[in-house]
Amino acid sequence: MREKAGFGWVKVFGKVYDHDIVICKGEVLKRDKDLSARYRATYGHTPLSEDELRRYINLCSDVEVVIIGSGVYGALPITPEARKILDELRSRGIDVMIRQTSDPLISTVEEVTSKRKVLAIIHTTC
Repeated sequence: MREKAGFGWVKVFGKVYDHDIVICKGEVLKRDKDLSARYRATYGHTPLSEDELRRYINLCSDVEVVIIGSGVYGALPITPEARKILDELRSRGIDVMIRQTSDPLISTVEEVTSKRKVLAIIHTTC
């Protein structure tokens, strides 16, 4: 397998994951969607919510870069409140990148993580 992402999976740091992941301080964690689940009916899909995003920002303090992999089709909903948080981070000089989950994005995550403090939230489906 040479690709780094496909529908329902992602390969990061040489390991394949079949679920959404969060990368914090170089550690790969399973994305905990519980904090965003209450919005599922509104969005038809579990979005990235303010509560979930704040949890990861608190967990991954002193972050320099936030990268969101929005799914292989780029369809991960991000709530307006979560987008406001991302705007606040940008205003504080933190780089924020939202891109489709793809080979180039995962390569970027791996490269940037080796140089800077990264919080990456990677959605593996839609």
